[in-house]
Amino acid sequence: MKTGVRASSFIRQFCGPGANSEIVCFRFWQLVPAGGCPYRCSYCFLQTVPWFRFRPDQLQGLVYANVADMIAEVGDWLADPVPKMMLVGELQDGLVFDSAYLKVTGKPLTHWIIPMFAAQKRHRLIFLTKSTEVGHAVKLEPTRQVIFSWSVNAEPVAARWEHGTPPPSQRFAAAAKMKEAGWPTRLRLDPMVPYNGWRHGYAEAIQRINQLEPEMVTLGAL
Repeated sequence: MKTGVRASSFIRQFCGPGANSEIVCFRFWQLVPAGGCPYRCSYCFLQTVPWFRFRPDQLQGLVYANVADMIAEVGDWLADPVPKMMLVGELQDGLVFDSAYLKVTGKPLTHWIIPMFAAQKRHRLIFLTKSTEVGHAVKLEPTRQVIFSWSVNAEPVAARWEHGTPPPSQRFAAAAKMKEAGWPTRLRLDPMVPYNGWRHGYAEAIQRINQLEPEMVTLGAL
């Protein structure tokens, strides 16, 4: 894991595809607390980004040490009177760097930003993740302003294409732990991939989703 200083903004807006693309995708704000991702999912777009192709060492994970700049930006963003949603996990996994932040900055990432969202009632934050690293976040008081959303899949898909990630069974267990602790929890069955035996694999995944009863389920496919 490398460390660095982020020179550009920590917060950016995803404006979606072009108006004539016929692709429907909502706009959202994203927080970029780190660069790259230690997971090596075969379908991940990060592996095609020129920045990482020329800096493969950073693709495995780069933690930004100038946390004071990030906190200042989040504070300014939260001051906006228009309700908005912020996502952590679009350009990296949302939780996988939590302990790395503790080592580099003295606090886990969740402990830096969750209290800021918990202190207000206007904006919400989503952690999108395949990680099972919930040990730090679960110590905080749950708040409706912060959502944890796990990307899950059929077990054979994860074993074949989601290299380095915890198996879906462990992700479901992490999601269940956070839900039991009182946190809003969502699941993304995404991306669904056709393979021999897909009916059984995805039926099993859907059964696990139903057992968890998340507040929202998102479906996606390659």
